Amino acid sequence: MTTDRELLRRYTRGKSEDAFTEIVRRHVDLVYGAALRQLCGDASLAEDVTQKVFTALAAKADSPHEITHLSAWLYSTTRFTVSHTVRAERRRQEREHKAQTMDALLTEHGPDEAPEVPPRLLDRVLESLDETDRQAVLLRFFEGQSFAAIGLAMETSEDAARMRVTRALERIRVLFARNGITSSAAAVGAALANQVVAAPSTLAASVSAIAVAGTAAIGATGGAKLGILAFMTTTKATSWIAGAVAIAALGYSGFKYREAAMRSEESARLSHERDKLQDELNRSEQRSSELTQQAAQADQRYAALQRRLDGLLAARHVQVSHGGPVPSSDGQALAAKRMAQLKPLLEAGMPIKGAIIVLVDGKPVQRQVQFVMGQETRIEGVDDGTYVVTPTLNDDGSVKYAMVLLRKDAGGGPDQVETLPFVVQLPWEGFSLATGGGQVMAFDPDSSGP
Repeated sequence: MTTDRELLRRYTRGKSEDAFTEIVRRHVDLVYGAALRQLCGDASLAEDVTQKVFTALAAKADSPHEITHLSAWLYSTTRFTVSHTVRAERRRQEREHKAQTMDALLTEHGPDEAPEVPPRLLDRVLESLDETDRQAVLLRFFEGQSFAAIGLAMETSEDAARMRVTRALERIRVLFARNGITSSAAAVGAALANQVVAAPSTLAASVSAIAVAGTAAIGATGGAKLGILAFMTTTKATSWIAGAVAIAALGYSGFKYREAAMRSEESARLSHERDKLQDELNRSEQRSSELTQQAAQADQRYAALQRRLDGLLAARHVQVSHGGPVPSSDGQALAAKRMAQLKPLLEAGMPIKGAIIVLVDGKPVQRQVQFVMGQETRIEGVDDGTYVVTPTLNDDGSVKYAMVLLRKDAGGGPDQVETLPFVVQLPWEGFSLATGGGQVMAFDPDSSGP
């Protein structure tokens, strides 16, 4: 089968009307069906659009390099021509005050008669495909081509054509699903095939004749081409001739219109991106200011904790030994009485609550802890490793804090266990610990005591 490209070359070089007629015969159903869908079933306007599209093809045949995939080019040209036709028709209806006629038309094609796949959705989905995928789908489902013919038209193998159609069909299925139409890929293919609309039997011949005649008139190449006008026997002959003459300018003006529209869209997009970047910059500056304030507050808290830790270490108000507490000479009786009152409560599980200060990344950090008699309390995440503190109650009511330091092994082995000196202290008093290795830990109970 002769390819579309070869037929275009024949028409370009020898003005072969037979070659152009064959192109029209192959693709007229595609163009007419797309126009009919986009024009809400207006057959008369669809015929006009079909005529204009093929007239534009005849005018553009001298530049075949601009038409890579003919079916896709025809489809895109149909979309543009329909848009132009709809605008012209709308202006005509407004001038002639035919609002009632338009209302009747809208009622006739209301949502109750919408097909399973809405025509506008179908054309929007087809338009969203890239040109190669759209060409494959149009050839397969709208022009009924075999995979071998599709491969020949697209200059590839039959298997490659089949794979391209399959992938394009899956993309269409996904796009349909996003619009609420869920189905299998096979069912989507059947739905596409059902959208094929046969053009009137006489349309191909009249379109071919008038398109060729229009090209001859534009080029002013002689009167021989005017003999084709004998084929125009319908009442629309005069308007079609005018459309054929005007379509030559339509392609260029359409190109300039699309170019201006693209520039406008690009300008709007860049302006939107600029505004977004400005917003992000403002938020970043605000966040930077907030982080600066937080850092200043953290420095203040760090200084306060450092002063508190230094005070605890300087006071050394706890005795590190294996004996009992050494209270001051004043108030020994009062301390003994209070210890006697707290002892049964501590034995019953009442915790000693307070704040413990440890070093994390070389800085003192305060954490809330509570110690329960006979239970381990783990203090993790400090520079030295993990402290394990186990308090027990002495007979006199004082508390013995046994402490172990678990160091992480650098080689990934088990933790190294270091037993620290135990601390004996009154339940309502804190303690601090500084070993020869430099580990520091301080406990400050709540002011109210346990």
